[in-house]
Amino acid sequence: MKYDVGIIGSGPAGLSAAIYAKRANLSAVVIEKEYEGTGQIAESGQVDNYPGFPGISGYDLGENFREHAVKLGVSFMEQEVTEIKKEASSDFELVFGSWCWVLFYLCMGYFFQTDRGKNKNASFGSGR
Repeated sequence: MKYDVGIIGSGPAGLSAAIYAKRANLSAVVIEKEYEGTGQIAESGQVDNYPGFPGISGYDLGENFREHAVKLGVSFMEQEVTEIKKEASSDFELVFGSWCWVLFYLCMGYFFQTDRGKNKNASFGSGR
């Protein structure tokens, strides 16, 4: 299968990239290691800093992002990408298989350390 855009990561950044790609009439696929819905934002109990959705849960906001992408026809693939190689043809090969893209984005999110000092859990999941 040939896609114009491959996006690695299904959090808010990845889904936003997919939405923009589809709005530009590009075919897009979002590659996620495993279905986690929408990335780290789903762990936030309440998100108050996203315009138009005051007090929405992180899970619901993330699901809204994903539903938007699905409605536009974004494809999703559940695969773990372990290596990316640039081919002489300017296409990219991913270790789990060979796909041809004009462009790809890495939107894998942030993995924070679990030890954040004495107040390590004070703001976890609070949207801060």
